[in-house]
Amino acid sequence: MKRTIAAFFTALLVVVGLAACSAPSGIISGTQVNLGQIGEINSINTDVAGAIGGEKNAAELANLTTANFYQQDATGSLVANSLLGKVEVVSASPLKVKYTLADGASWSDGTAIDAADLALSLAAGSGAAGVNFYSIRSGTGLAFASLAEKPSAGDNSITVAYSRPVADYLNAITLPVAAHTLGRLIDSSLNADSAKQMVLDAINSADVAKLTTIAEAYRSSFSTWSGLRDEKLFVSSGAYAVEQSNGKEALKLKAVENYKLGPAPTIERITLTYFIDSATAIAAMSAGKIDATDTADSGLVTLADILGLVGQIKDQNVTPAIRAGSTAEQVVFNFKPQSRFSTERNGGDAAKALSLRKAFMNLVPRGRIVSGLSTAYKVSLVDSLVFQSSANYYKASSQDNGLSEYLFQDVEKASELFDLTGVARPMKVRVAYDLNNPRSQAEWILLRERAASAGFNLKAVEAADFEAALKSGNFEIYLGARPIVSVPGQNVFSLTSDSFVGYANEKVQKSLTAFAAAGDEQARGAALKQIDALLVADAYGMPLYEVASMVVYTDRVSGFVVAPRAESVTWGYQNWSIKPKS
Repeated sequence: MKRTIAAFFTALLVVVGLAACSAPSGIISGTQVNLGQIGEINSINTDVAGAIGGEKNAAELANLTTANFYQQDATGSLVANSLLGKVEVVSASPLKVKYTLADGASWSDGTAIDAADLALSLAAGSGAAGVNFYSIRSGTGLAFASLAEKPSAGDNSITVAYSRPVADYLNAITLPVAAHTLGRLIDSSLNADSAKQMVLDAINSADVAKLTTIAEAYRSSFSTWSGLRDEKLFVSSGAYAVEQSNGKEALKLKAVENYKLGPAPTIERITLTYFIDSATAIAAMSAGKIDATDTADSGLVTLADILGLVGQIKDQNVTPAIRAGSTAEQVVFNFKPQSRFSTERNGGDAAKALSLRKAFMNLVPRGRIVSGLSTAYKVSLVDSLVFQSSANYYKASSQDNGLSEYLFQDVEKASELFDLTGVARPMKVRVAYDLNNPRSQAEWILLRERAASAGFNLKAVEAADFEAALKSGNFEIYLGARPIVSVPGQNVFSLTSDSFVGYANEKVQKSLTAFAAAGDEQARGAALKQIDALLVADAYGMPLYEVASMVVYTDRVSGFVVAPRAESVTWGYQNWSIKPKS
C-alpha cells in the first residue's frame, strides 16, 4: 500500500498470508516496465518525504523497495504478510505488540534482518530520545511507542510498548533502511555486524548525540538531489532495489533475486520517471516511453484534459481508470500561536477564537465553489471532515455532524458572529494556497468576494516557496487538498499529531483513543462519527469536495491491476508480465 504507517480501521481485516496468493514464478530476464510519476522524488529512503506532498511518491517507491508486515489487497483490506513475519498483541492494556521476523529474512545484499533493523524503524518513527529522524511516520501511533525491553543484535523480534491504545500498530514497523547501512555510512571501517551493534547500542542507551548523528544520516544520505553513486545506499527489503539514481528525474530498479519477504517479482527491471505534470507524462506515453502513469488534477491540467490527451493516442491501446481518491479539498484553520484564529492570539480566550472560526465558516461559499468548478473539474461535494462519500458511515455522519448549519454562505451571520467577538474590523487573514493552481485560484476568488462584509481582510500568502510558507506557520487559513483520514492507508491520528496546523482537542483525542481500542467495525465507525461531529463543533475547518484519482496504462503490461482508489501504478507488481511483440 502507498502510505507507510496508517490508521487502519477497515472492518474486513483479512488476516491471510501473502504466501498463499502469490507463488513465485521467477524473474524473466530482459523484461522491463517503465512507469511515470507526477512530481519529484527527494529520497530513496521511503520513510523520508523531503517535502510537503512528497509522501505519495515515497509510498510509490516503498511498494517496490520496502517490506511490510501488512499490505493492502485489491479491496483495500489488510492482508498479513507472513513471508516477512508476524505481529502479535502480547498485552492489551497496556498495549504491547511483538514484531517477529520470519526465519531467514534478509536484505537485498544478503545481510540478515534482525532486531537492530526493527529497533531502528521504531526509533525513526517514534523520534527516540526526542531526536527528529524526519520520518513520515512521526505523527502516527508511534508517537506513543517505545521499546518494552532492550533487544540484542541477532534477535529476530522486538516488543513495543504503547502508552495509549493505537489503531495503526499492525504496520507501524517498516523496513526502509538497514541498520548496517546507516552504521557504515557513519563509520566506513565497520563490518555489517559491528555497524548494526553501533546503531542498536545508541538506541538502547538513548544516546542523544549518537542518535542525532544516525538521524542525520537517515534523513540526508539517501537524498536524490545530486544523484546517488554509493551502492550500499541501494540495499532494500522489498522485491526491487534501486540500481541507479538520475537525480530527481528517474530511478532505475532491479528485481531482487530469490526474494522471499513478499510477493515475488517477475519483471527484471523497472524505471520510474518523474514528470512535472500529467500532460508531460501522457506525452511520454504517446511516444512509447512509459507503460503506465499516475496522474494529478493540478488545476493546470484537469482529469478531463488528461482524458482528452489519452484519447488522442492512436497507435497503442491505452486504458484510463478513475476512482474516488483519498484526498478532499478543504478549508482548514491554523491553530498555531501565530494564527489569528488561535486561542493564544485571542488572549487565551478559547470561546472568542471559536467564534471567529465559526464566523469564517459561515463565510465559505461551499455550494458556489463546487458548482463553479464542476463544469471543468471532476469534483463532488463532501459533507464530512472524516469520511469518504462512499464509506458506510458517511451518510449517517453527514446528517449529524453539524455541517448542515453551513449549507449556504451566510455573510450576515458571519458578520454578526464576528462583531460579537469585539475584534476590530477588518481582521487580516492570511490564506495559504497554491498560487499556480487555477482550481485553487478560483476557490480563492469566491472565498474573498464577500469577506470584507463579514469583517475579514483576506490576503494571499505570497511566497516563492509554497511549502516553506506552510512549514513556517505564518498563515491563518489553508486552502487545498488534505487526506480523508478514515480511508485505509491514511492516518486518522494526524488530526491531533500533525504539526501542519497544530490542532489539539481533548475530546477529539479521547475519541481517537476510543477508536484505537474499538474491537469491531460498529465501534470504530461510532468513534469516527463522533470525531467528525467534534471537529465541526470546534470549527476545525470546512470540507469542500473530493478529488478523484486516475491511472493510465497501456496493454504492453499484461496483468496490470488498478490499485484501490487508483492512486498507484507500483502496487500489484507481482501480477505483471510483458506482452510479447507480434
